[in-house]
Amino acid sequence: AWFRTKTDHGSSCCESYCPAPSAAMGEKMDASEEAAARQMAQQMQSQQDQQAQAEEKKQQMEQLQEQRRVMLRQILEPAAAERLASIGLVKPEKKQLVENFILQQAQRESFARKIDENVLKQILEKVGEAEEEKKGKIQFQRKRHDDSDDDYGIEDL
Repeated sequence: AWFRTKTDHGSSCCESYCPAPSAAMGEKMDASEEAAARQMAQQMQSQQDQQAQAEEKKQQMEQLQEQRRVMLRQILEPAAAERLASIGLVKPEKKQLVENFILQQAQRESFARKIDENVLKQILEKVGEAEEEKKGKIQFQRKRHDDSDDDYGIEDL
């Protein structure tokens, strides 16, 4: 059963509907109910904390990405930035490597001028060579005709 309550000042704007008081509401909760309520409150608090931390981390990542974009706009000429963006459509990991390389170089030494397409091509070649070295090369060794597995004299049997 529900009943209508009013606040002290008697205005109808503050009316609300509440569950009717019962004998159980007047009594205190027993220990198991209190423990369950505390556990539920702790779970809700931890979920809220996790959501807040995730939101904060997301905002930090967005700020870092924006800083990267601003720095790259300052370093790259428009044509070079466009070329790098088109590379990112095909190979996003290569774009990331090139951006990291450019930003590292910018931190170590300031560029005398903006990076144009020719310089970007050279950087792409350097990154490509470094990438190939990391991958390594696979070499196949094929048997030669003079290699013989017949060392046991199977035809003598």
